[in-house]
Formats: sequence, structure tokens, C-alpha cells
Amino acid sequence: MLLTVAAAAVTSSLQAAYVSGDLLVGFTSAGAANDYIFDVGSYATLFNGETWSLANTGASGNFTTSQFSAADWGVIGALSLTHTIYSSAGSAGVPVENPNAFNTIKLNVSSTGQSSTSGSATAPGQTTANSWYSQTDQPNGTPGNYFFNNLDNPNNKVNVAANLYANDNLGDAATLLGDFTISADGNTLTWTAVPEPTAYAILGGFGLLALTLRRRFAHKA
Repeated sequence: MLLTVAAAAVTSSLQAAYVSGDLLVGFTSAGAANDYIFDVGSYATLFNGETWSLANTGASGNFTTSQFSAADWGVIGALSLTHTIYSSAGSAGVPVENPNAFNTIKLNVSSTGQSSTSGSATAPGQTTANSWYSQTDQPNGTPGNYFFNNLDNPNNKVNVAANLYANDNLGDAATLLGDFTISADGNTLTWTAVPEPTAYAILGGFGLLALTLRRRFAHKA
């Protein structure tokens, strides 16, 4: 009984290590002993074109070449302040909203990132309860309190971009924020943000101006 209590205390302290709002980029591959989870930090601090080295932190080094090329990967996160769940779109498409399920899904994220800190990488055993595989990528129909059951499976193959969405879990449509991509050699992770509406307006304004000037010059000619 004492061992059970001690184990529960350790688990609780480990789960508290996850920082609300951080994004976890995870990899799992059949045949690999360990998964790989990299904490890129808070979504709020990301900037367009930001990159991270996966070679130095071990993602591509955590698997054999064939395992990494066949790996599933995705991105998840949870921000308590706004009750936002972050999730990449898996092979099933845009993550499906689960109204009023924030607290449950947040615990799934916290469990997955229980020993992560911004910029750090972990390699949990693939068969452990809080591995990337267990929380996000088990076969459809597998029962249990896991991220993939409570929201959606966020994974796709490493040659496919991880399109990141924000879910308010109130039943609204998820919002596309941008995408993470992996370089062909598997060593570099890159973030590309979706332009803000104001940026779209500016770009649209430039396009309209260019079209107007073109018509004027054409008319004069």
C-alpha cells in the first residue's frame, strides 16, 4: 500500500512538470522500443519560420532509418487559461471537437508530457501508459481514457505536414494555426504560421493595388 501511495505521489509530481500551453511533438514507430517526445515550448512564443534540430535532440537518432521513415508523428498541447486544446490533423482529417471535455483531454496531454520542459526531449518506453503511442496512436476501437479517444488521433506519417489546430471544445469548428514540417533528412523541424486576418487584408490590398495600376497602365497604352 505504501508503495502504491508513493508511486501515485511520484506520478502526480511528474505530471505537474508539463507547462500549460506547451506543444508536444511526438513520434512512434512499430518495432521501436521507445517513442520520442519533444517539447517545443508555448504556442504563444512560436514565430513563423522557427526551426528545431531533431538530430541533436535525438528524434531521428531514436529510431533506425527505416523506423523513422515509417514513423507516425503529431502535435498536441493544452492551455488552461482559455481551455484550448491544440492538436494536429491526423490521417482522419481535422480534429473533431469534443464539447466540455477540456479537463479530461488536458490530463491526457499532461500525462504525455509529464517529464517535459520547453526545449527538452524524452523517450518513454512505447508500451508504457503515457507513451506517445499509448496516448495518441493505438488502433481505432481500443478502449481507455486516452487522447485519441477523447479528441482524435493527431498522427500522420513523417513525410506529411502536421497541420496544427486550436480547439475550444465548445463545439465550434477547430481553427487552423499553421503547420509543422520535417526536413527530408529528418533532422529539422520547422513551424510555418498561418497569416493573421490582418496580414491577409494587407496582402489582398497590395494585390488590388497592383491590379488597379496594371489596368491604368494598360488603358494609357
